[in-house]
Amino acid sequence: MCSNQNHWHSFLLTLLLAGFGLTTLPALADSDNNGSNQIQTAQAVQYRPTITGFGRVTTAMPIWLRAGESAQVTHVRVSLGEAIQPDQILLTLGGPLLAPRLADARESRTTAAKNLQLIRDAAASAKSRYPAFTDRMALDRARANALQAKSALTTASTRFTRLKGIANVRAHINGHVAAIAVAAGMDLQAGTQVIQIVPEEGILLHAEFFPLGWTPTTGVQGLFYPLQGGKPIKVRVTAVAPGFNANSGRELWLTTVDKRTNNHAWVSGESGRIVLQAAARAAVQVPVEALVLDHSRWWVMVKQHGKLQARSVDLVPDGATTGTIIKGLKPGELVVVRDSDRLFHRDFAQHYMPPD
Repeated sequence: MCSNQNHWHSFLLTLLLAGFGLTTLPALADSDNNGSNQIQTAQAVQYRPTITGFGRVTTAMPIWLRAGESAQVTHVRVSLGEAIQPDQILLTLGGPLLAPRLADARESRTTAAKNLQLIRDAAASAKSRYPAFTDRMALDRARANALQAKSALTTASTRFTRLKGIANVRAHINGHVAAIAVAAGMDLQAGTQVIQIVPEEGILLHAEFFPLGWTPTTGVQGLFYPLQGGKPIKVRVTAVAPGFNANSGRELWLTTVDKRTNNHAWVSGESGRIVLQAAARAAVQVPVEALVLDHSRWWVMVKQHGKLQARSVDLVPDGATTGTIIKGLKPGELVVVRDSDRLFHRDFAQHYMPPD
């Protein structure tokens, strides 16, 4: 009898253990498994937005340069009729509206550069002590901090460069000054006409754009693709019209960057497509397998404190094929790259289970 009871108890224990093992299998399958690349770290990258427009080479006309922001004129550096060259500073802006922003941007860039150096030193120290005195988690954390600090420096540098460009109104073509509408001490609103230039070139590229997210400024470079074929031509924005035209587009004037451009590809009446690139900005890169599309929104599964959670993210225009994210995720965060779609919908079902 005792023997039968022992066998019975052993049989029940076996069933119990088997049942426990079956209930824990899904959790084991969803656990972190770096060896099979299930979890990866989001990487900091540089993203350069582009816009495309249509342009036609036409006879050059006088161009008004305008204030990029509300500011005060601190110094007029040219005189009426003066010949000007590309990159020459024509006007300096400052005052109580612009000067503090420029100083803050400069300080932010300096602070970000110092912070990046300190974090890079810490990351190098962690690497030198791995694996004897530093574990893998600490090393990955140090590297993620370095990536995030580099991204912060890029953002700060871009902001400073933009404001500095606004403070120093430059010429981007050869020509001469036809009119000066401002004087030192004047307060200006954004878009105010400041200096009129008559281009030396006989022709310029007149373009129309419908920007999404950013507006080109003078000095931005790009490529002109003639409809008749041939190699693309490097061009640079020389002036931007204020506001929008009747077609709700933004008008720009451009000239060639390389003066050795073949004349047959730069003649009046030539038309084609123009592609411009904005300044580099910080973004985050993940494998495309990490992306989940649900109801026209993009998601990733992020691992935090040992748990998975769905996170809504914004992609760049080609992000579905590149895995580039501009909002919603930080460098160094851990994302699921295997079974992300299944885990997302399982998580959704658990949180939104309809009532019986």
